[in-house]
Amino acid sequence: MNVQDYGPFASVVAIAAALVSVFSVLLLKSVGPTARWSWLAADKASFISTAAARVVSVAIIGITFTSINQTNYKLAGIAAIGIAIAFFVFVTIFNNQRLIHTCEVPEVAADGSVVKDKRGNPKHRSIVIGTQATMRAAARTAYEQTHGADICKFVSGYGVNEVNNPASVWDRQELAKISTRLTTLLTLIFLFGVLALYLSAAAIEMHLRAS
Repeated sequence: MNVQDYGPFASVVAIAAALVSVFSVLLLKSVGPTARWSWLAADKASFISTAAARVVSVAIIGITFTSINQTNYKLAGIAAIGIAIAFFVFVTIFNNQRLIHTCEVPEVAADGSVVKDKRGNPKHRSIVIGTQATMRAAARTAYEQTHGADICKFVSGYGVNEVNNPASVWDRQELAKISTRLTTLLTLIFLFGVLALYLSAAAIEMHLRAS
């Protein structure tokens, strides 16, 4: 089957899907599965992030695909630089939010033992947490008695014997807001990364054709 037999739109979709797939692998190696960064919607975060990036990138790549030529390719190059800078900013913001609002905890089975992967290494999961200022009143009082202990240590006791579940320490709406922020940042990272790759490649190709 030749994708070009189905017209330019199929080519655009194929290009966008390929770029998102490649970028997903790169992101997977750098920050881990996207689902790990969403606590309240952990089973859907990966789909939301990649699907939104695919839809928007198809639209923008489609417009570029049909409008770029040997007279305006420099604009695509300038846009690629601007998008790459924005990509760097979003990665920095995401990393900052990740350090502030996530804790890595071990996965514990019903018998209290640590769950291990196929290689025998302990498995961990990321949970979303808030800040001391946004804690529930009772939880804040209990935390203040620890005299400034690490919040990740405060949210301790994993598996079936959770002592301070995040939903008990912070309001569910607060956790959902943080989770949504992380998911949105991931979507923007996907989108801007894909567009920077495509626009730079398109600009280079047109430059080679013009020279």
